Amino acid sequence: MEQSRQSFRKLGLAPPGTPHKPDRDWFDPEPLVGAIRALGDLYDNADTIRESAALAAARADQPAYWTSARYHNQAALLVAQFANERGLSTALRLWSDDSYPSPSRHASYLLSTLIPLNAAASAELHETIAEALAKAA
Repeated sequence: MEQSRQSFRKLGLAPPGTPHKPDRDWFDPEPLVGAIRALGDLYDNADTIRESAALAAARADQPAYWTSARYHNQAALLVAQFANERGLSTALRLWSDDSYPSPSRHASYLLSTLIPLNAAASAELHETIAEALAKAA
């Protein structure tokens, strides 16, 4: 029985008979899956790898992001994926380059393409933008 309960938890689901607890000991991915798929349809950038990374981040109570970028902007797509997997600061360090001739690699542009999927992502994005503005001033 314990192995069955662990299988449910690995999927982010509450085992049968588990009452809902507000301390978030389980994760219901369905509302977020619906939101991600709607954003993928809206921006024509559906991607199962980015979807999985966003769900894993949300399941771990970490900031989770989607992006408004389309397939022609790989840097922005990779920032969203790496922000979900390794954190926003790491993603920007790896993929942004303010000296690049095209603004598509500038940190300000890359940040503008991110869509926060949870409160943690919204707070992290706001903080990162505030830090960038403070450095620029």
